[in-house]
Amino acid sequence: MKPRTSSKSYQFTATDQQTVEELRRWANTKFVIHTPIIKLSAVKPAEYFDLTCQLIAKAVVDRSAVLLKVWDGTKCPHPLWQIPADMNALEGDPADIQRLSKLTVDVLVYDNHIEAANALKVGTYLRIHNIHAMLITSHNEKQSGSLDTVPEMEFTLHGGTSYGRGITVLLGDCGDVQQLKQSLESALSANQDSMGDRTLLEMFNTSRKPSAPEGAGASAACVERCHQESATVLTAHQHIKTSSLQEVLDQTPPHKHRIRAKLVNYEPKALYQSVKLYCPKCRSLQEIPDDEHIDGLLQDVCSSDSTAVDPDPQPRDALWYETTIWEAEDERRHRITVHLVKTDRVRRTPELSTILVEGVSLSELRRLSERFGSIIPTTSRTECLTLNDLSIPFLIQNGKWHYGCKHCSDPQPLDALQPLSSAESWELSVIAEVLGIQLLRYVFVMKFMLDDGSGSLDALLWDEAERFFGISAADVVINDALQNELTRIMDTLCPPRTGPDGCPWLECCIKSYYVKEGSEQKICYQVFDTVIAGAEGI
Repeated sequence: MKPRTSSKSYQFTATDQQTVEELRRWANTKFVIHTPIIKLSAVKPAEYFDLTCQLIAKAVVDRSAVLLKVWDGTKCPHPLWQIPADMNALEGDPADIQRLSKLTVDVLVYDNHIEAANALKVGTYLRIHNIHAMLITSHNEKQSGSLDTVPEMEFTLHGGTSYGRGITVLLGDCGDVQQLKQSLESALSANQDSMGDRTLLEMFNTSRKPSAPEGAGASAACVERCHQESATVLTAHQHIKTSSLQEVLDQTPPHKHRIRAKLVNYEPKALYQSVKLYCPKCRSLQEIPDDEHIDGLLQDVCSSDSTAVDPDPQPRDALWYETTIWEAEDERRHRITVHLVKTDRVRRTPELSTILVEGVSLSELRRLSERFGSIIPTTSRTECLTLNDLSIPFLIQNGKWHYGCKHCSDPQPLDALQPLSSAESWELSVIAEVLGIQLLRYVFVMKFMLDDGSGSLDALLWDEAERFFGISAADVVINDALQNELTRIMDTLCPPRTGPDGCPWLECCIKSYYVKEGSEQKICYQVFDTVIAGAEGI
């Protein structure tokens, strides 16, 4: 549990933590989700279910998955996806594996369940909780494009512990195991001719040790995980062969790669720091000005304006705006000058109106932004209204604070906006162009530390980060719910307080390229054409 808040003055106390823990305990007792226990003969596609079964063989596929061959005495009605595995790698009696091949199903176990799967003994009775049954089309059949392709059913135990997901070892004398044994015995009797003699019943003895492997089996094959089993999916380049990170490191840039790796760390850890301002013209990145800096600049403008103008000003209207002066309700008792742009909507719908304001503090600017649709902070140090220092947002529109690039902008007097006063709506891009402002974009900039066992590298996520997360960087700055969603996503991709074994696998496209650093060239990597699973349509 990581305390977080958007307020700099708020402290997460021990009482708050105790309250959260009590709520979690209450939720655990109230919201228990039961997954149905289903026989293999009754399994339906896209179903999650619990399976009571016996383990007849297992094998380590790679660092990411363990294969369990199990049966419950019934036959699945769907064609089954057979995971290619070397017989020498299978722990179990080869004769039993062969004879029961028509009644067993392959279950791939991922991520945090790998340790438990590796500890299982062949012959053990199990309940596998929250198995996912999926109909898939093999990679080779997809490439062939045949209309006769028959989807095969795949059984997967995904990572995580949601919905009770996991593996339970059942005691031999419990009621569920006794019923399972009867089912297995009936299956053996019914399939006597095809499966051989009754010696298979010896498998029910959980203390039996597996026989040694006999002979050489088929060569090991690389198992390609389908996208649903990854925390991320590719939006293109699915035809590219998956490369190990060591192969990526050995390849000379520029190059595009498809990889499968784990996110073992990332920066910045404080996610609000991952949102930056980017100028597409000079390609510079800068931090979002903090509240203290903006408030200081606004106070300097107030002080400068108060010494440069009449201490008792009177409203001065213009052809395209009406001016009014408000008395600020604070200890300074200063005046705020508000220029309301003349349109038919000004008096009827303030939330659609545009105002130019002078002499405001940061807190006053926030309050005004909650009422008016568009606000442009200005100063009257000269005869004409002008923009402030561009560290202050030049426009606040619909709650979003917009900044201009100091290097690429050529600020114009506010009178340049007069032709827009008759327009039905003031678009951000139009306002920026008229005022000579090079608009800065909100972007995510993060560094992912990726590892796949063969090697590790740092890859940037920024140019396509909004597409990756399915979240707008500009919206996340002002929306607490989106901030929480971003935190949830990163906690899923890189769970806190867990090692690499607890991290999910990511399917990613990364590209390598050179960046000049002084007189030397540095190799950089960037994530692209990749999105969070479930965000493909965003």
